[in-house]
Amino acid sequence: MAFFKKFFYGLIALVFCTTLLGNTKVTYQAVFTGKWSADYFADGPKFPEKKNHFTPLFLLSHNDDLVIFRLGELASKAVEKLVEEGEGDLMTDFVTKENGKNYFSFKFGAKISKGVSRATRTFRASDKSPYFSSINMIAPSPDWFVGVDSLPLKDSSGKWYSKITCELFAYDAGTELGDAFRQNNSASKPVKTIDFLNNREQIKEAGYDFSKPFAVLELTLREDGLEADLIGGEKTDCSRQ
Repeated sequence: MAFFKKFFYGLIALVFCTTLLGNTKVTYQAVFTGKWSADYFADGPKFPEKKNHFTPLFLLSHNDDLVIFRLGELASKAVEKLVEEGEGDLMTDFVTKENGKNYFSFKFGAKISKGVSRATRTFRASDKSPYFSSINMIAPSPDWFVGVDSLPLKDSSGKWYSKITCELFAYDAGTELGDAFRQNNSASKPVKTIDFLNNREQIKEAGYDFSKPFAVLELTLREDGLEADLIGGEKTDCSRQ
């Protein structure tokens, strides 16, 4: 009987420890730095007459079941609303209501009021939600945006990256026509899949060059209280792989 008691309590302790170790929680500081100025894209369309800016800072940690946008796929209604009009209500509902079990930390609101603005905010991640996504409208524009799609915050050995630096190049959502920094353009018929803005035919035909990033996003791990063997190196490739 004593043997079975020891075995039972040992099993409970093992499950408890495994659960704790399997759901480490960490904090990252995100710094968004805009680079979009009148001189920066000298080979682009006319600089917008209205104040150029980005929609508020969007930070999301999640599991592998949640996708905000994906290169080569159609934009969702939530993405379309955000990148065409700057409205985030549908996107907020998509994350918090439709995917409540699939995300851990969601921050949306720090203003990026100028094309060269800097915005800073923290977010959390966990072993169960080790991916990061972001999306910001380039405003004004037809449906152009910058973002990160399901970026792994952990390396192949399971360590958290100590710092990640992402150059944010412009995407075209494929939902609206236009080759200028203007909103309220005609809808794309048929709708196109998401692609890098520099790949669009109308951009090539106009002779514009958007090969430089519109912004840079830096994610820095807060290492206080985190065991050294859980901390990895730095990362500059912000693809999903």
